[in-house]
Amino acid sequence: MSSLNDNTSPESSRPGTGLAGPVVKVCGITCLEDALASVELGANTLGFNFYPRSPRFIEAARAVEILQELPGNVTAVAVVVVDPSDDPRLGSNHSAGADESEDSGTPGSEEYSPFSYLPGRIDWVQVHGARSQADLQKIDREVLVATSPKHVSEFGDFRIIIDTSWGTGQLADWKALKSLGRDYILSGGLTPENVKDALEYLLPYGVDVCSGVEAAPGKKDLARLTRFLGTVRSHYGLSGL
Repeated sequence: MSSLNDNTSPESSRPGTGLAGPVVKVCGITCLEDALASVELGANTLGFNFYPRSPRFIEAARAVEILQELPGNVTAVAVVVVDPSDDPRLGSNHSAGADESEDSGTPGSEEYSPFSYLPGRIDWVQVHGARSQADLQKIDREVLVATSPKHVSEFGDFRIIIDTSWGTGQLADWKALKSLGRDYILSGGLTPENVKDALEYLLPYGVDVCSGVEAAPGKKDLARLTRFLGTVRSHYGLSGL
């Protein structure tokens, strides 16, 4: 498994997390250009979205091609969904399987298995839609549970990413996070304009950005990406990879 933070010092480590230092994650990678730019600008973790309904969906074969070109000290994360019913893009009347059951290989169908196509280079699996720890038992990689502050306690010692946005740019509940009492990666609605405030107010273990640095879904805006990662690196005292 690749090291997360070859660009961090031992002083930045936190006990009990299993991580060597802050996580700086850029998610929704769909092309090699954006992957390499993210790493060059200081990201140490990249997310590849294998949820077919996402506008940033990437085929596993294409993800493998990109991953082969990345440095070995970059952590690769597969974003998967075990229950899509919380996806805000599906509307308030959606229930898992509704209008989907005839689409073989998509969330909600019996044929869909979110873990069946994970490339070998994947280090972590970021799981959305988990209802309990039982949803995580079949995963043979490090698990990152995407959840809300309200449900963090339901996932014991699993690593946590606070993300109820599902790539829609909705901010997390910062007030609830302020008193969470454990390490987490912050995601949801982060932008170059607000990430400094988020870092200083919440002191998260790491951050994850997606739509906030895009020119269009699945395509990063280099100027926004540069500003965002520059602010994050400065806060954590990190150099580039």
